[in-house]
Amino acid sequence: LQYMPALIDGNGPMKIMEFFDSYMEETSKGTYNNAWRGHSMKGCEMTVPENYIGVVFSENNQRLCETADRNFRPTGAFQKFLYWNYDKDPSKADAFKMHFDIIGLSKTLCSEVTESSLTDFDERADK
Repeated sequence: LQYMPALIDGNGPMKIMEFFDSYMEETSKGTYNNAWRGHSMKGCEMTVPENYIGVVFSENNQRLCETADRNFRPTGAFQKFLYWNYDKDPSKADAFKMHFDIIGLSKTLCSEVTESSLTDFDERADK
């Protein structure tokens, strides 16, 4: 599964194996290089956070007009995917990757405060 920073205006089959995957090369840093329509791409493998699952949705029907409701249905699931940037190595500074950091941060901020966690905090603050 690939995540690309592009709008691909189409809903038909794509020859990913022929035109994209066959040109992918892994670097010594564990990242990947490729190209999409003449643009250099750099990517890395990402894992969906623990206790979460990635879901692929497909639209059931084409809308008759722009204001009509859209209906989606789940068609697949994944735990890992390749994340791509245009011409720069993926890093923690990427907005997309920051979304995954927010999941851990929100879990910490919303966790229950217990007596032992307060004691641990006080002990660390005294050092």
